[in-house]
Amino acid sequence: MYLSYFGLTEKPFNITPDPRFLYLSEQHREALAHLLFSTDESSSFIVLTGEVGAGKTTLCRSMLEDGIEGNRFALILNPMQSPLELLASACDEFGIAYPTDPGIKDLVDALNRWLLALNADNEQAILIIDEAQNLGFETLEQIRLLTNLETGSKKLLKIILIGQPELRQMLDRPELRQLSQRVTARYHLAPMTAPETAAYVRHRLEVAGARRPLFTAAALKRVHRLSGGIPRRINLIADRALTGAYARQRDIVDPRLVATAAREVSRGANAGTPARPLPWFAIIAVVALALPLLAWLRHAPPSTPEPQADPAAAPLAAIDDREYVAALEAAIEAEGEDVTTAPREPTPSTPIGKLLALWGATLDPGDPTPACDQAARQGLACLYVEGGIDDLVALDRPALIEVRDDAGKMEQWLIRSLLEADFLVDRGSNDATLSRDRLAAVWPGRFLLLWQAPPSGGTIVHGNSPTADRRWLRARLARAGVTVENDDLEAAIRRFQRRNGLAVDGKAGIRTLLALERQSSDTAIPTLQ
Repeated sequence: MYLSYFGLTEKPFNITPDPRFLYLSEQHREALAHLLFSTDESSSFIVLTGEVGAGKTTLCRSMLEDGIEGNRFALILNPMQSPLELLASACDEFGIAYPTDPGIKDLVDALNRWLLALNADNEQAILIIDEAQNLGFETLEQIRLLTNLETGSKKLLKIILIGQPELRQMLDRPELRQLSQRVTARYHLAPMTAPETAAYVRHRLEVAGARRPLFTAAALKRVHRLSGGIPRRINLIADRALTGAYARQRDIVDPRLVATAAREVSRGANAGTPARPLPWFAIIAVVALALPLLAWLRHAPPSTPEPQADPAAAPLAAIDDREYVAALEAAIEAEGEDVTTAPREPTPSTPIGKLLALWGATLDPGDPTPACDQAARQGLACLYVEGGIDDLVALDRPALIEVRDDAGKMEQWLIRSLLEADFLVDRGSNDATLSRDRLAAVWPGRFLLLWQAPPSGGTIVHGNSPTADRRWLRARLARAGVTVENDDLEAAIRRFQRRNGLAVDGKAGIRTLLALERQSSDTAIPTLQ
């Protein structure tokens, strides 16, 4: 419904476990590492737990899609089976033949013969059971007995149990201590933090084709607060918020739309359950506690923006200059503050004009089109970044920022360079040298820079990207000394990422693309350092 309105190619917040949309936060990386540990010869039994919708099944499917060489996988999605049914399901998934109307011994013998033959071919089998908290005691005991299938030196069958937190409680029961003692690795997937939630939303939007931010920073914070950091809840709220923005013809989602979306999702989940109003004395108590807190927040000094949990993986997106200012103002207005925007007539002597000049581009004040449109006609693209000082330094590009003066007016500053620990800032009327602490005290962390984007204008290129983007990326990799062998673009990206100390994921996100730009561009790239 809202896809064409926001320029998306597909729905970004489906709740189906699609590995293409997988966002690996720090703990998701650790969880995936535990799953991959099952392919190691020293492991035999892995347990992964997490709340409903935390991303366990998506991680599992990601591992299965990678098709790790030398491993055969069987995935059982319905664990509510008897021991006999579970064994038959495992044989079916592995493609093992067994007699008609078999008993448990028939199935175990068939499985054991197949495992021995597989081992002789230097392969191994991994059995994955999802929703394992629904396994019965007898079935769990049968699973324990399967770990007895072994040679003199190794286990023949690796087992992964994936389930909700109740699974951990089950394994702690005294009657299951023998099974629990055989677990070689455990991991509990906790909810995402606020920075991870924001990065997760942006990542899914990028994969779906978004070319600009669709949520304000304040809206993303509210998404985290109302979802509790659970990916499935985030998807439900974000999808409903985009629908609400489309219905109201809004260009960006603000906190009010998120709150409305969360209420609608909650009503859908609790249909038929009447709301119970708070008693009057509870309302008075809440207000009495809230007023001093609001007064303190109103007069509290500005704080340094919280850094991203994983800056190397934080997705970024492009935005029009006008939309950039609108997003800033919407975020501030949503927090209940008065905003007065200073007049901004783009000219070659304004910060945006000077930023273009650093790239050898020009700004025509007589052209009514936005500065970013003028930049696009000169082979450049605007990139809007939700980050902080660490992100600015890591990306190493001159950047346009917006700050508020003491009167509450918005001003544009151009960060031109980094001199040791201080930033040289062009404030329009004069230049200033600011320390990191001073800059952080007045700047909310959002910035705009210029770059040479892929043909589609997107901020991520991978094996499923448009042909023009893949061809463009191959040419850039070649100029950087990385060849694409056997048409394996992902492997080439990984080699470049390793060489440059980037997060290795086989996808050319904005950080990878900017590093590649510096090494392969035909023109001089202005940098901070």
